[in-house]
Amino acid sequence: MRILFVVNNNYLAKNGIAVVSKYLAEGLSQNNKVAVATIDDKKHKLKENYNGITITRFYIYLDWFKKPCGDTESFKKYLISEEYDVLILENLQTAMGKVILTIIDNIKAIKILHTHDFPGLYLKIFQWRGDIFHSIGNTYNYIIWNYFYKKKLPNIINSFDATVSLTKCNRDYDYLEKYYKGRKMILGNAVEDSFFQELDYELDFPLIESKNYFINVSNYNHIKNQKELLYEFYKLTPDKEYALVFCGSEHNKYLDQLIKCKRRLDKKYGEKEVLFLIDYPRQKMPKLIQSATLYLCSSRWEAFSISLLESLTVGTPFISVDVGNAKELPGGVVVNKVSDMHMAINQLLGDESRIREYAVMGKKYTRDNCRVDVAVERISQLLDELS
Repeated sequence: MRILFVVNNNYLAKNGIAVVSKYLAEGLSQNNKVAVATIDDKKHKLKENYNGITITRFYIYLDWFKKPCGDTESFKKYLISEEYDVLILENLQTAMGKVILTIIDNIKAIKILHTHDFPGLYLKIFQWRGDIFHSIGNTYNYIIWNYFYKKKLPNIINSFDATVSLTKCNRDYDYLEKYYKGRKMILGNAVEDSFFQELDYELDFPLIESKNYFINVSNYNHIKNQKELLYEFYKLTPDKEYALVFCGSEHNKYLDQLIKCKRRLDKKYGEKEVLFLIDYPRQKMPKLIQSATLYLCSSRWEAFSISLLESLTVGTPFISVDVGNAKELPGGVVVNKVSDMHMAINQLLGDESRIREYAVMGKKYTRDNCRVDVAVERISQLLDELS
């Protein structure tokens, strides 16, 4: 079978959607011919072969009005002229996703939408987002995406032959129940095999003075909300000798804000140990997370956090705000808002038996439910069913 994945998030990037797309595409490529269309990030060749998969890149982006711009016509010609049996769109609320919607009835292949949730459904008008710029942007985005989901998408969504959601906890599930009449699947998420293996190597990152640390693995941005987490860390009981380790893929303006914020907090509360890692080797990530006492998630939005699953797989309990499906995951504590996290951390650190219990529960859950080969097999079965 010839399968085309469309991945607006750079296919080789270090984010949740890219990781999921990659393990599904490479898993299906064992018995099928798989190609990937993704965005041109100006860092890679426009066409290349990666692990047996042909990757074609297009420079496409959304303008201020959320209208696709760039090489849209070339992308349309590619979609219509390429020979493939199945098209799998990873994430609808993207430039590539919106281009596909304009020609979806001209695409003769089986069309599957892997939603990764519909983040536009979570926006609220006039909501404060940490600063004026993001708060105004949030209200503007609310107006744009509210119109899209209520007025435009209901007329197009049934052109897909099947939809795949991550969990029933997300708002895309309720939306599809209301508007979509076709085949629906709940796939969940999976963890790379390397997290299930024995981790018999040493850590390789700048030494911290504290023997114990908390960790947050996510790209540095306002959605992941590391700034509020940093404030919570400084609120911890003074005698708790822990460091906080952040791990993101690149240095950006948000990271600069975090560094400045740490300096202010050091002056106000006294100096604490915080480490900002950049582009830490993926193959060594399991040990980095396993060696932490707790994994902390402060995101404003998540669909189904792979990082939470990774922490459970290596036996590190989590404390997370109520985002995505965190509340249905065993092996951690869910709080209503970020400002509750310092209290939850203090309470959990005072109960070592509960930390050990969460570690066992988390490991069992991911071993039973979150294996890549199982996810690939389920998608393969869906393809056979639709063929």
